[in-house]
Amino acid sequence: MAALIGVSVQKLLGTRLDSLLPPPYNSMHAKWLQDTPPTVPPNSCRAGAVVQLLNSSNVLVPVRLRVHSMEENNRTVHVVRVGAETSERAHARCVSQSALQGMA
Repeated sequence: MAALIGVSVQKLLGTRLDSLLPPPYNSMHAKWLQDTPPTVPPNSCRAGAVVQLLNSSNVLVPVRLRVHSMEENNRTVHVVRVGAETSERAHARCVSQSALQGMA
């Protein structure tokens, strides 16, 4: 993930996740972490949707996230897998998902 956003691993370890999110998601993220909805919307990062992160130059980078949440020692722990997503592949997925939704 550090390479995706153009920072060192050390810098990434000290970075708050909301600082990597573009507006308005950056300001909404802390509330979401405290009050995680029980159902997963299809366009959510928890559903594996492509989302945008900000790189070190404040340029949007498309990534696919997989978020797994679990309870550990009376705390909710979120484990996030991040995968690179090209703009072309993200667009193709968006178009195909829209087509499938139109067929339903």
